[in-house]
Amino acid sequence: PREMLLLFLLLIGAAYGRPTIFASFDASLDPMVQSSITNLLTAFNVSYLSPTRQPPHQSNSFVISFGDTASSLSLPTAPAHGYVVFCNGTHISSHGDSPETTVISVYQLLQTLGFRFFHPFQPVVPATLSMAVVKIIEKPTNLIRLHHYHSEHPLEMTEMLQGLGPFDASRLEEWRLYLQWIVANRMTHVEWVLLCAENFQDFCWSPDRQSKMNTLTGMAHKFSVKVFVDVAIAMAQQHAMHMVQDADGPYDQQVQDIKNAITWMVGSGVDGISTENGVSEFTHASCNKSLGWMNILVENSPVPVYIKEHISSGQFCDGFTDPVTGGPLNFNFLPYYADKRLGVMPHTVQFYTVDDPAPTYGQQNFTFMLESALYTASVNRSTIYFGETAYWVNFDIDVPLFLPIYGYRALYDLRKTGSKLAGCADFSSGFEFGYWLHDTIYASAAWDPQLSSPDTVSGLRAILTPMLWSTDVVNWLLDVIQVQRDLLIYGGTPGAMDVAKKNGQAYIQGWDTWSELGDLAGLMKTQPEKLGFDSLRFNPFHSPKYSTQVRPFLSKMVEQFSRLNGEIQTIAENAPAEFKSYANEFLYTFNITTQRAVQVYNLYEYVATGNQSNWNVAEQALASAKEIMDVYQFRLPVDRVASWNPSNPTAYDYMYLWTAKSLYYFWRDRAQVLLDSPVDLSPCLYNIINPVDVAIGQEDLQKILVELRELAKKWGWPEEFIADCLAAPKTEPKFP
Repeated sequence: PREMLLLFLLLIGAAYGRPTIFASFDASLDPMVQSSITNLLTAFNVSYLSPTRQPPHQSNSFVISFGDTASSLSLPTAPAHGYVVFCNGTHISSHGDSPETTVISVYQLLQTLGFRFFHPFQPVVPATLSMAVVKIIEKPTNLIRLHHYHSEHPLEMTEMLQGLGPFDASRLEEWRLYLQWIVANRMTHVEWVLLCAENFQDFCWSPDRQSKMNTLTGMAHKFSVKVFVDVAIAMAQQHAMHMVQDADGPYDQQVQDIKNAITWMVGSGVDGISTENGVSEFTHASCNKSLGWMNILVENSPVPVYIKEHISSGQFCDGFTDPVTGGPLNFNFLPYYADKRLGVMPHTVQFYTVDDPAPTYGQQNFTFMLESALYTASVNRSTIYFGETAYWVNFDIDVPLFLPIYGYRALYDLRKTGSKLAGCADFSSGFEFGYWLHDTIYASAAWDPQLSSPDTVSGLRAILTPMLWSTDVVNWLLDVIQVQRDLLIYGGTPGAMDVAKKNGQAYIQGWDTWSELGDLAGLMKTQPEKLGFDSLRFNPFHSPKYSTQVRPFLSKMVEQFSRLNGEIQTIAENAPAEFKSYANEFLYTFNITTQRAVQVYNLYEYVATGNQSNWNVAEQALASAKEIMDVYQFRLPVDRVASWNPSNPTAYDYMYLWTAKSLYYFWRDRAQVLLDSPVDLSPCLYNIINPVDVAIGQEDLQKILVELRELAKKWGWPEEFIADCLAAPKTEPKFP
């Protein structure tokens, strides 16, 4: 028989000193999971046995039992929701307490052997398998561990997750790799946002799309991963697919719309529904109507339903009292009054912990969101804390900035929530430029928030040390985190709570037309404010004072980032071959981050002093960033991740890393300082956003137009230049 022949050949190999590897799979593991593992082990010439077959007795062999098989070691019972991995030096086995945790256990077994799962599309295969003695018995702190892939943004898989574009074997292979990454990082759920736009309106609720959804959910279930789909009740912002088709129409029809949507979603194979409150992130229908929609949804859904509680401010419900504060009810917390079966997902943004000063979204900090989460959990409403590992818009990955403080924020907040909530979720906006690190830290903290560690930094060390390839890189990352917290959040003044315009992030993040126009019109600011170039140039009474309150931390950022940039060069040079591309990713992205700090500091110095040498240094920083970006290797073709692409299904005319690849934010700051033309003073400079399509409501748009007309009169701008604010360009912007 074929199996006997293979065994004979392996025994001959063993006689020549090469170890023989035998492996078997638990029969409960889906064939897709089994083939995924065999693909990873290709380089090791493994002989696979049936689940009921014992491996032959021979001295020079190593046995791998993925789950419970005839060849498994005698293992203790796995704890509830947990798993066991044992290795005695010649035999390694794993199992979980259920099919779901058994899948998790086999990927933990692989990581014990030396595999790593950082970026979903690039698993690390070790040069040799580690056969060290280990005994691992673990169970999770959070039972729900959800990865939210924010497909309202034009990410790697956004098109495929909508059922649009190529829906073929190569794209589904990416989905398989992503699902493998999910279970390897011990997550239990995935979620993405469904979109619906005018140019594919007929497809939105179609049987064709439902069939493709079933393909995606079916593959997830093979990995024992549950699927939530994010479909808004009435919110149409950023092409969000929504259940209620006319928020001002007859209520009976709105009820029927919600019921029809439930039928379609459940027919797509999803395990839960996630939804959004309001008609945009910043506006809402009447509170009573909104509450009615929530209750209709949860009353008619056969699967769990969760609703996001956003961080935005300034919206209140008359006649409703906040049970936590006793004051007027923030509209985002209207679900307090909904059917108790409706779960909530309190959502914080960017890299701020619940206790940091957070000068964004009209807030001072996010402590109130933690208080809300603990309250809803205390009254037995299922609560999933929902933090971020990438915000995207102007803030981080699209600049690009290397910001491992996202990992600090994840662990800090999850240590705060502990086991008090139903679970946690990770808002992710892409994996490139080292952002997979934030996701993997979040996933590890979701499983074990290191509650026994004395502080967050110690907990991070406990997470990173077994994950990464050297103590040097762990120490470097912890150093980066400390420096960034000191400078990007606190502006070099430890413990400061009034950091408005006095924090490093406000200056090295990106600024576009709509972040500046919102500031001018007095609208809610969705990123930290800065002292603008114009204020420094034209207003002698500008606040904060540049020379004493801004210059010091901008200068210190250059100093500290340059030091850290030198250190990562040595670390990258010494990285093992299998980790070399990841080490270079850290190197390139942090180098660009350093060049951004150098550029910003020297542009401000040039405006403040007129010193030509500062302009020259800023120009060199931009040139250096461009040199790095020209050699950076994206894991997918550039047209998939970093191209100008108005045909993508989102509200944006470009893929999510186009601004990074083009260094858009570098060029825009440069133009604002250079002032080649009076029109460069306009916030409309290099506009790339369709405002109504993305987020700006009609009322806010009118406020902005009034401000624009006043600015046009003041500076003598032609009317056609103001029009640039109202739509994205028809062709890709080009920079010098």
